[in-house]
Formats: sequence, structure tokens, C-alpha cells
Amino acid sequence: GPLVAFDMAMEAGDVALAEGFGKGWGDVSLKPARALRLARVARLLGKGEDADRLSKIAVEQGTVVPSALVERVLVLCGLGKATDALALLGRYSLLAPEEQPWLKAYGTAQSGKTADAKKQVEALKEPDKKAPWPVRRDALLAMAAVNDKRAKPWLKDLQKERPNDPDVLGVAKTLK
Repeated sequence: GPLVAFDMAMEAGDVALAEGFGKGWGDVSLKPARALRLARVARLLGKGEDADRLSKIAVEQGTVVPSALVERVLVLCGLGKATDALALLGRYSLLAPEEQPWLKAYGTAQSGKTADAKKQVEALKEPDKKAPWPVRRDALLAMAAVNDKRAKPWLKDLQKERPNDPDVLGVAKTLK
């Protein structure tokens, strides 16, 4: 019930509605699946401290699943802890194999090694247009972080598909 409603709100890009659903969950310190969802909301709302705490629960309190790894990496990069994000990706190198190369490039760019990240991104083939949403989003984040020539056309495609997605909107602001 509540998880499905939360996920549908996030899928529609309605972060405020999802946040409202999550407020009724109470203490999620022993509920990694709910902590993961709330971490994403916190990250998208710019609540870095909350996102950090919640994404840490999602990774440390339960079995690490690809979505928890990816969210933790995005949180760490957003907090200026890209080196920690890269280390985490290395520790769980078998999780999220389609996203790993893009996340590594994004983390490398966020750690200040833009030239290295640019080489990584240039070596990567764009995901298929039918690839899962997180893979395409992470490709966009990496391409935008290094000003890859594919970033703007990729952004336009993703905006058509999910015009209200907060990650996509964030990239749109940086690429203007």
C-alpha cells in the first residue's frame, strides 16, 4: 500500500507527495527499504544531512541492493564525498553493472578529476533508449558533469519522457 503509493508519486516526479507519504512511516532506522526511499526524497529536496543518514541505513542495515548502492553514491557525490562514492562502487563492483561505468565517471568528475572523467565518458556508449531509467539518468549525470557533446540531446530525450523528474530538471539547470 504505502510503498506503492510512494513509488508512484516518485515515478510521476511528485517529490512533495512522496514526502507526505513517507512522513507517516515514523522511525525507519531498522527499515532499509523505506530509508532508501526517504533518502532519495531528501537528496532531491536538497536535505543532504538527512539523505546521508538515510542512504547509509539503506546500505548498512540490509542487503545492499543496486538501488541502494546507486542512491548512496548519488548522495555522497552531492555532499562532496565523491572519493567515498568511488570506494563504495569498488566495494560493490558486481552490483548495478550497467550503471557502474556511468557512476564511476560521474564520481570521478565530482572528485575534481574532470579530465579523467571526460575520458571515461567518451569511452562509453550511450545506453539503449529502452535501457532502465536509472541507467539512462546516470548516463545523463555523467555526460553533463563533463560537458560531453551528447549531454544536451540526451537531456532533451529524457525530458520528454519524464519532464518532472528532479534529477533531469537539475541537469537542465546546469546545462543552460
